[in-house]
Amino acid sequence: MRATVAGAPVSFGVFELTPEGAEVVTPDDMVEALAETGYAGIDLGPVGYLGRGRELRDRLAGAGLELAGGWIQLPLSDDDAFQASLPELAASLRVFQEAAEAGPTRLPLPTLADAGSATRAAAPAAAPRPTRSTTPRGRASSATPRAPRRSRAPRASSRPSTTTRARSWSRPRRSTGSSTPSTWGSRSTPATS
Repeated sequence: MRATVAGAPVSFGVFELTPEGAEVVTPDDMVEALAETGYAGIDLGPVGYLGRGRELRDRLAGAGLELAGGWIQLPLSDDDAFQASLPELAASLRVFQEAAEAGPTRLPLPTLADAGSATRAAAPAAAPRPTRSTTPRGRASSATPRAPRRSRAPRASSRPSTTTRARSWSRPRRSTGSSTPSTWGSRSTPATS
């Protein structure tokens, strides 16, 4: 299996922290630019930016792109805020499922990330080791029954960060594969300057 190279709205300055009313590239211009430079996919960006349902599928298909994944922040270090965020999580996952209805070559993978806190950002990686109840795995386990179960539902990944309580659950593995451009996918590799 070959890797698919995808671009992301954050590379164009469009992400969850973009100030409201800021001038940003239009979704159509973005997907056109990515397609013209040889990308095969795109990350979701802020939910709704690229559209939802048919609008999202049509926009991506028109540019020959597939949804590769996306970033979903969750308040993993605050039980009440986490519970309150579950409807937003479900709505975000529906967008991934709607994109998967187009029958992509690979299902899009949402990345679930801890939103962190001001305390953690002030002292990255300085907190004591988390207990099971404060880890993303512990919370994800309790939220799993609420997740929709569909045959084309995407699998999620998780990205621990030094500004969160989330820790890696396994030791890093040494890479034995090649990272040469010939393994990057069927489309041409985007030009670099």
